[in-house]
Amino acid sequence: MTEERLESKGGVLGVAGVAEALGSYALAHIAPDLGTGRLIAALGSAYESRRTAAYMALVKLAPRSVPRLLAEIDRGHPETATLVEILGGLGDPALLPKLEELAGSEQPEIAGAATDAIALLRD
Repeated sequence: MTEERLESKGGVLGVAGVAEALGSYALAHIAPDLGTGRLIAALGSAYESRRTAAYMALVKLAPRSVPRLLAEIDRGHPETATLVEILGGLGDPALLPKLEELAGSEQPEIAGAATDAIALLRD
């Protein structure tokens, strides 16, 4: 069976992706920068289960994950739009200035994610 079929059926790779994210989540409690970094890297996975589990773990880790999320956004991480979505979902009004800055991005995906995040925080 191909990796894609296993993933789409929630098979071995789906379980492995979730287990990997849980391991990184646990690691983030001991070594926040390392564990959070692994979760952020998993957002770029080809497998939806890994991406979803990493996303959920990063939200759950807040506020511990916020410094690394902001640092990766500033570095121009390939998943910046997703990182911005995560920030918006945290519900922390202290993030509004950064989100307002990102709303002016020349990259439509990032600007859109920031605009949506701002709307969530202002509701």
